[in-house]
Amino acid sequence: MVVFLWLYCGLAMTLQARPIKPEIKPHANHTMAPPLLRRPPSLIIAIIIVASSVISSYALTSPPRLPTAIIASNNANTETSTSRLYVKTYKAGTIEGPPLSSKPDYSSIHGPFGSFLDRYLTILFRDRLASRLRHTRASSEIPIPDSQLPYDDFEGIIDITHSMNSLYSNRTVVQTLAQDVLISLFPPFILDRFPSWFAKPFPVFSSKMCAYATVAFGTWLMGECEVNDIPFASQGVLVKRCRFLEESQCASVCVNSCKVPTQVRMITYTI
Repeated sequence: MVVFLWLYCGLAMTLQARPIKPEIKPHANHTMAPPLLRRPPSLIIAIIIVASSVISSYALTSPPRLPTAIIASNNANTETSTSRLYVKTYKAGTIEGPPLSSKPDYSSIHGPFGSFLDRYLTILFRDRLASRLRHTRASSEIPIPDSQLPYDDFEGIIDITHSMNSLYSNRTVVQTLAQDVLISLFPPFILDRFPSWFAKPFPVFSSKMCAYATVAFGTWLMGECEVNDIPFASQGVLVKRCRFLEESQCASVCVNSCKVPTQVRMITYTI
């Protein structure tokens, strides 16, 4: 529709009536302009409109150039090449997890620095979580009381997290609150300078450092995990069985209170 409208306007301006002017012969020493510039303005505008309509119609009808996607599935490995950029993607699906009857004793699983550091991190996270949910920052927030369980009890974190998810029906609010808790666990100068000091100038080293730090300081939250190599990135962390997911017994609580907020913060401070 837009292309036909441009063509119509161009032809209308070309065929519009103009007064006939007597022909003026140039002087012998006078330099004539190029033939195209000596055309009436309406004709020049019409040519520009027609050319732009042809270019725009070609851009609208031609398929976009997509990056190469290597799609990995359980049935077959397929590769579609449409460009020189290679991006690793995976088909969505579900994986059957282990039964709850085989759940390990997470209280006996510790990180490489032992049970003392895991207990300290549990108390620190509980304190920051309870403080953030108790002190509201907006009129729409609801103050949530702390759990009555001891601060070094992992079930106390689960109780507060369940209360947060039950009181807020908007998952974006839950994710924002969880991100505030994660930010409060780190000194501000580390978060502010990490992208410019490590992530951008040393991406491979930064990825490895984040992976090892996650295993060292996140085992108390996730359970047994280890650093592994992944083909489309430099480093990753393999969580064998997530403690937070199994203890909360709710995928929505895990995704909105831990998984998505952690991913958003990691992307923000590493890219």
